[in-house]
Amino acid sequence: MSDTTSRPRPVRLRGGYLTRRGLLGGVAGVALASFPGVPSARGSSMLSYQGFAMALRVTRTVAQFPIEFPAFGEKSPALARASSARLSSAAGKLSPHRLTQVGAAAERLIADGTLGQRSDALVMALGAHAARDGESGGSLVSLIALSVAALAPDNDPNEDGFASTWLGGLARMHQQDTLGAAVTRRGIR
Repeated sequence: MSDTTSRPRPVRLRGGYLTRRGLLGGVAGVALASFPGVPSARGSSMLSYQGFAMALRVTRTVAQFPIEFPAFGEKSPALARASSARLSSAAGKLSPHRLTQVGAAAERLIADGTLGQRSDALVMALGAHAARDGESGGSLVSLIALSVAALAPDNDPNEDGFASTWLGGLARMHQQDTLGAAVTRRGIR
């Protein structure tokens, strides 16, 4: 063996060393700091950072309540599919109107204080909102449709289908005062 195959030395910077981990961490930090929100594919609107975080929490909730979200031919479990990358991809398919509705629903849930609460409290809040909004589902149906599209990319985030059914079930459970018991039995995290 020759000495030319030895490990390269780290670059020295002002008394310290720049390692690969330090470089990658710095690049990731700069990328995250410069990312203000989730842009629409059509460009005009964005979700705030907190709005995106709320949408991700809702997606994780849809993934596990009232049952684990179906796989539809995918190998990964529902919670693994509830990722920020998949949510961003689905959000990129939203029309500007739907993106505005998603943002409004997320901000309404944030105003209720559900961003920092446990998932069971989020389910209860979603049920209460669904019961108040009635058949139309209001802007909340757009948020749930986005979550469904993140979990199963064959679904269009601009369509209400499954989202209306899911919210309708939640609203009925809330109105019949069975939602709390269902959340407890399911044991969502």
